[in-house]
Amino acid sequence: MLVGLLRLHASAAVVPRGEEDGADAMPALDVLDQYDHQTLEIEAITQKELFQITYPVAIEAIKGLKNKFGGSSLFGNEKDESFQGSLAAVYQTFGGKDVYPSVEEKAANLLYFIIKNHSFSDGNKRIAPNQVNPMIVRKPPT
Repeated sequence: MLVGLLRLHASAAVVPRGEEDGADAMPALDVLDQYDHQTLEIEAITQKELFQITYPVAIEAIKGLKNKFGGSSLFGNEKDESFQGSLAAVYQTFGGKDVYPSVEEKAANLLYFIIKNHSFSDGNKRIAPNQVNPMIVRKPPT
């Protein structure tokens, strides 16, 4: 499982590429690469979930990002319903138990799903960290 985001959050804030110098988004993408190559180490997990991201909250945050990145008509434009599916997937249960039981597993898989599903015409790698960070810091995205 991709739960190294706790380590990621402890070492660097997850900020969408393009803000500041863009370097802060790289740790999130490094974690995604480690997951792809099955080299990610699990260091700790958080069971208590204080914030659950919803589709309306996520879309509002993406609209805010769109303005930060120049307002392109392609940025944040959903190509299909895969973004909604990605949000739902991280909160799914099986046999009454969460498929992704820790906050880090939910956040990490959401990062993975958004980028790999390519849910948006443009901005997937900038949107994903923006949606994941609130799960880790436990407050709505801005």
